[in-house]
Order: sequence, then C-alpha cells, then structure tokens
Amino acid sequence: MKYIKKIKNYLLWKAHAIKSPFKIAYFKKLKIEKRGISEKRNGNNIIISLTSYTGRFSTLDLCIKSLLVQTIKPNKVILYLAEKDSKKIPSDILSLQQYGLEIRTVSEDYRPHKKYMYAMEEFTDSLIITVDDDAIYSNNLVKALLDTHRKYPNAVVTGRAREIKITNGIFSPYNEWKLSGKREEPSMMMLATGVGGILYPPKLLDVDMATNREYIEKYIDVDDLWLKNVEILSNIPTVLCGLNIDIGRYDIPSAQKRGLFVKNTGIENNNDKKWNELNKEFKLFNKLKGKV
Repeated sequence: MKYIKKIKNYLLWKAHAIKSPFKIAYFKKLKIEKRGISEKRNGNNIIISLTSYTGRFSTLDLCIKSLLVQTIKPNKVILYLAEKDSKKIPSDILSLQQYGLEIRTVSEDYRPHKKYMYAMEEFTDSLIITVDDDAIYSNNLVKALLDTHRKYPNAVVTGRAREIKITNGIFSPYNEWKLSGKREEPSMMMLATGVGGILYPPKLLDVDMATNREYIEKYIDVDDLWLKNVEILSNIPTVLCGLNIDIGRYDIPSAQKRGLFVKNTGIENNNDKKWNELNKEFKLFNKLKGKV
C-alpha cells in the first residue's frame, strides 16, 4: 500500500512539473478584470501579507495575481517594501493596486520578517496569511487554510510543513526534516514553511515576542525558524491543512535562484546554525521532549 502511494505521489508531482511552465506562461498573460479583495466579512478579517525586493520584481506580479483571484477573497493583500525597493516598483505591479493590492513602505528593512511583523502589529483582530513572493499560489489557498483553521482554531495552519526530527537525543540536520503528509493532525513537531502559505489566528502568538527587533536582527534570514521558536515557547501546535494546496502551487524558478533557500539549506547550512542557536538560547529541545 505504501509503495502504491509513493508511485501515485511521484506521478502526481511529475505531472505538476510538466504543467509548471504552462501555468507560469498563463499568469504572465493573465489580465485581472475585477477587484480581488472583499470589503465585508463575517467574523475576522483576512489579511494576506507578503514582502519582496528589487531582485524579484520581474516576476512578483505572477505571485500577486494569484492572490487576487482567490475563491474566497481576502479583505486586504498588502505588500511591504523597504524604502530602497519601493522607489523601483515596476508598472505591472503598480497597476495591480486598482484590483486591491496595497503597497506599504517601511523604514526598517527586516528582510523576510517584513511579511508578518507589521501586519501582526496593526491587524491584531485579523487572520494573517503570509506567503512568499517566489510562487504562484492555488486559487483555493485562502479557502483551504480557513477551512482547517475553523477545525483547529488554536493552531497555526500551513499549506506545507516539515517534520522536526530528533535522533539519539539531539535535533537532526534540517535537511533530514522531511515534508509532512500528516494532514489535520496538530503537532508541536511540525514546522510551517512560508512558501506553502501560513495562517496565524489573532491573539494566538505572542506578538511582542514575534516582532522583537533585537531577536529579529539576530535571526534575520530564518523567519520560519524564528516563528517556530515563538510558537514552541507558547505551546502552539502547527497543523497541515486538509486540502493538498501544495500541488496547486507553482514555484517561480528564476525567483528562487535569488532567494534565501540556497543560503539556508545549501552549502552555508544557515538553518542548522540558527536552529542550534535558538535551541541553545531558548532551550527548545527540553520544551519539545515528550511531544515527538
């Protein structure tokens, strides 16, 4: 049975890889025709928040377009940019403002952390969905995250996760943390990865801790690990959403080559260095013991 499942997954992702260039070409030509946000909401507002920089502006419109054609419309889609980047925004991104995109300039450049910190501080009663800028997202992203949130309101909900691995009483290297297929099973041993889209319920995280500038500067390149640390300290589990929206996400290859992925998981091995620092500073291993 397990072997059949592996073959099925292989064929699924093989088909996904074949579709990828066609999906990218489709979004390059896509003309948004109506506003992609909603003014009304029963319950908490939904804020989609992301950040970017000049090196990714040539493909950023593809990502934002996918956020403006959701089956459940968010109340806001906000792009946070550092001052140096906001002066160079191309017209194809500026034109998306008429369809609901908000562009906000911030004086402090906290790099990937910009995608969550300002939104969490301002929209304290809203559901914050963070995304990365190097992917085209499924049009069911908001719906899938929201459906799972309603089942597990006290968990961080993600479209993609890795299982934190412990071997012989120590954390295994990050590259051994396998992508999880355990859907709708809240766990402290699950790491939400930003590229899949992550939903943060209001008043669940310790926002003062999550947005602490001193710590953010120390862990500037590892936003996913930093936020996992904050979640562990507050005993907040992570849950992988029930619908496999990851199969509907298409990475933008030219954008990913310039990203933190290479630095954090490649030869520099930054994820392991920073996770070990977090573990030493906040005693994470002791807090996770017994939760495997």
